Amino acid sequence: MRFRGVLLLVSSILLAGECRNVTPLQQGTLEVIAYDSIGNRLPVGDAELFDGSKEEPRYTTRTGVLQHVDEGHYTLHAHVAGFKSAMSRVYVAPGKTQVRVQMQLGTITGCPTYVTLRGKVSPISGRKDRWLKITPLHGPGGTDTPIQPDGSFHVEGLDGGQYLLIVTEDGKPRHMQVVNLGGFNGPDTVNLKLPPG
Repeated sequence: MRFRGVLLLVSSILLAGECRNVTPLQQGTLEVIAYDSIGNRLPVGDAELFDGSKEEPRYTTRTGVLQHVDEGHYTLHAHVAGFKSAMSRVYVAPGKTQVRVQMQLGTITGCPTYVTLRGKVSPISGRKDRWLKITPLHGPGGTDTPIQPDGSFHVEGLDGGQYLLIVTEDGKPRHMQVVNLGGFNGPDTVNLKLPPG
């Protein structure tokens, strides 16, 4: 009985010592700012924070603002209607933290947002082997298409998003340009002007 009392006393001292060294977690607010590839701000539908300890999110919101978030590193999943979900690593600090997330066009009401790109390269002179290389800036894929003798080109079935267009003549790059395809203000007709030479 006396031994049990000593154990309880020692346990109480150890627990009390541990409690004194624990610092409370700081909390903050995270504001998610979503924008499209040409800089337009978008309304955030849902946002979730994962801390890696389990498969379910630790915090969720439908407004783009997460409050009372424990300070630390998280993986953010942001969702906007008509766009692909975006993921980003974030650090939530005490106070207010803002994170900007660029969204890429996805599907709208279940239909793919395929884009047809057409246009003309000018000036065209001489008989050269001309191609247009189309490379997405965010994600895999891309294609090459021949440029017709009159300078026109036409490509169907591209996903909406940002692309790097490279005009080549006889295998050598002549002109490069970044374009936004399939956005609310993005072109799907692009005319490319070659530099002199």
